[in-house]
Amino acid sequence: QILARPLQLLYTKFTNRVAKSVWIGEKGVIAPNVKKGIHNVSIDDNRMWRGSRFTFNPILMGNEDKVVETWFAGEHGDVGGSYYTKGMPDTSLKYMMEWME
Repeated sequence: QILARPLQLLYTKFTNRVAKSVWIGEKGVIAPNVKKGIHNVSIDDNRMWRGSRFTFNPILMGNEDKVVETWFAGEHGDVGGSYYTKGMPDTSLKYMMEWME
């Protein structure tokens, strides 16, 4: 069994079905070999309102003790760094790096 280092980013997309992932699992539980994780979530995420077949809600890890979930201002790309908005993705990255130390 591989012992994983801290999982730094939880990112799963899904449509109208439950997400399936090695890390998250089918029931929203982190794999036992992951000791701790951080989930940075965008509070202004509007992807769930677009009405397309890619509409989804974020997977929240509120019941998982090994995961710290923190909400940040901005859309999904602002928090994850897909959009270049000076300072916004830097804030969530800095928080994640400090938390992992």
